[in-house]
Amino acid sequence: MQEAEAIANALVEAKLAACVSLLPIHSIYTWQGELHKEQEWQLLIKTDLAQFPAMEAKIKELHSFDILTALKVR
Repeated sequence: MQEAEAIANALVEAKLAACVSLLPIHSIYTWQGELHKEQEWQLLIKTDLAQFPAMEAKIKELHSFDILTALKVR
């Protein structure tokens, strides 16, 4: 939750998002050939589409998860 809040705060403070809602979710997924079940936080981000490239870069900068590796696996 701390990381989700930090990302949400950074997006709103940088005016890359008008509002960010944090939603607790329970995810079931395969990662590196193993089934995982974990509590995660989903961010619902309200923004202008013109802000998307800068917002995407900011999220990649702040998020601890290797997003590019995850996209290749899934």
